Amino acid sequence: MPGNPEKLPLTVVMPCDMSRPCASGRRWALGVCERGRTVPRLLVRAAVIGLCGGLAGCASNWEAATSRDFKEHPFQSLFGKTPDPLHVLRTSPEGYARAKAMKRLEEPLRSGGTQEDQDEVVDHILGPAATSDPSPVVRAAAIDALSRFEDERATRYLIAAYHQADGGARDAVLPTTTSPIQQVGLNTKSLSKTSSLADGLGLHGPSGFPNEVTASLRSKVIVGLARKVQPETVRFLTAVATGADASTPGAADRDCRMAAVRALGTMKTKESVIALNTVLASEKSKDVALAGRAHEGLVQLTGKDVPPDPEEWSKIVQAGFELPK
Repeated sequence: MPGNPEKLPLTVVMPCDMSRPCASGRRWALGVCERGRTVPRLLVRAAVIGLCGGLAGCASNWEAATSRDFKEHPFQSLFGKTPDPLHVLRTSPEGYARAKAMKRLEEPLRSGGTQEDQDEVVDHILGPAATSDPSPVVRAAAIDALSRFEDERATRYLIAAYHQADGGARDAVLPTTTSPIQQVGLNTKSLSKTSSLADGLGLHGPSGFPNEVTASLRSKVIVGLARKVQPETVRFLTAVATGADASTPGAADRDCRMAAVRALGTMKTKESVIALNTVLASEKSKDVALAGRAHEGLVQLTGKDVPPDPEEWSKIVQAGFELPK
């Protein structure tokens, strides 16, 4: 191609071996050549998104490509050593990095940590993130982490996350002592004053998550609660599954009710059987799918091959029964 090669536009960069020069005789970094000319990072980000999408199909590729870590250390963020998740959660305010760390986080008391570490992670990191973080991606990661934890407090935070899954403005679940965000230097008092001023002037835009995001978060909470067979959990899932209490969020959401019925079908308690029988009786002539899922749960929990007849199952419940071991 004619013309001065020094003036040709640089439009394509392929990651190559940094220890040897490319065909042009220059060594390249991702986005910047040895002579200091910058290559449009948008092209690099597009390549990374395509690579991630082809390999993992992850939904957060754009967040990865536009994250602060990628901007400052592109190769390290993609191929470098994975940082300690607890260190990231203590020091980083960036949503993508925090969500990524939560997915790798292990429960401190079950992995050699101290009770102090456990309290910090549950009460100061995951609890507030699951209930009040402005990013649904971070909320979802925190919900997943709490679902894995055996700490009894996890159930309380998961139920709170369900109630606050719409992302609307309300009092957040906040720690009573210094939080990790305060430790890294963010002045929460100043943020509170700024927020109050904005409220007074009416400068806030629309708040809350779209309905589909809210339903997704609530379904994720229900899946996590299914792993915690406790009286409090069964009572809560019963309220969602039966839809009898209109004050329970998601009581009119069919997807949430279906998820709750499915969860009760995996929890071996007599209360679960009674709740599923209630759903079967109330939905037999209304929602065939809900009634069918409740019947499947009844058969699975009791081991009784009884047809989906509400009267027959009511007789079993009223006569008393024992769950198979």
